[in-house]
Amino acid sequence: MITSPCVKVCKVDEQGRCQGCERTSDEISNWMRMSDEERARVKAELPARARARYGDASIPPWASSAR
Repeated sequence: MITSPCVKVCKVDEQGRCQGCERTSDEISNWMRMSDEERARVKAELPARARARYGDASIPPWASSAR
C-alpha cells in the first residue's frame, strides 16, 4: 500500500491544490479509493508540483522550522 503524502499542512490554494502535500482536492478526497498504481503516479508528480510552487528550495517555506 502506498502511504499518504499528507504532511498535516492542509491549506488548499485558489487552484485547488494543498500547499502542504501538493495534491489536488480530488486527489485528497479519492486517495483511499485509488489503486496503488494511481497513488504512485500522484506521488511521483508531487516533487515537480512543489518545485513549480516553491522553486528550487529543498523544502517548502512552511517546513523551515523542521530543519
